[in-house]
Amino acid sequence: MALSQKTARMVEVDPGAVWDLGMVTVFSAYAISRILLVASNVRTFLEYPLLVLELPSLTTGGMLLTALVSAGYVRYRRLKVLPLLDALAPCAALLWVFLSAGWAVNGTRDGMPAVVPWSVPSGYGRVHPVEVYRLVAALTVCGFLLAALRLRPREGRAAWWGFLLGGVALVVADFFRLPDELFSAAWLDRVQWAGVAMMAVGGGMLVVGAAGAASEVERGAGDAF
Repeated sequence: MALSQKTARMVEVDPGAVWDLGMVTVFSAYAISRILLVASNVRTFLEYPLLVLELPSLTTGGMLLTALVSAGYVRYRRLKVLPLLDALAPCAALLWVFLSAGWAVNGTRDGMPAVVPWSVPSGYGRVHPVEVYRLVAALTVCGFLLAALRLRPREGRAAWWGFLLGGVALVVADFFRLPDELFSAAWLDRVQWAGVAMMAVGGGMLVVGAAGAASEVERGAGDAF
């Protein structure tokens, strides 16, 4: 959120509105996740309320509902979506850096077996430090996006770079992680499918942005004529 104040100014978006959006998102995620947890465990909650509230509760459904609340707030504040996404892209990458650092400190658990010099010990031999790979990838993406913002690209350009590079990093890093199901017939894991979806979003934004730029050039040429 501190970084968002800098990136918001770089793309000329109200930093106060971006800060408020961050607060709305954080508190919505916390409240919605707890409400869903209690709703799915009402009987247990009535008997052991503190025990239930201590459980991890951030689920896919909770994140989707949080995204809807955040989107509603963006509409309420009438923020321009593309510049806002540009401002948030490096912040999302930095969040990924901190998450990866936490996983790395907690210890590698799901790396593939490896014999490379930088492999780390685990309960079943030496494995790839996949959490460190993700940390390096996230830090690289964050640095690249900040550099891109300094060049003042077209609206949405930093965002589509974020989706594209983040998706590529997810897919590649996940090849060094143990699969979700060892004997699954699926080509990709869930994390990799999420990365593919991110790349598709980034590619779609690129195509739409290129079409918009071409139309602006045509209009400019027509006006000049």
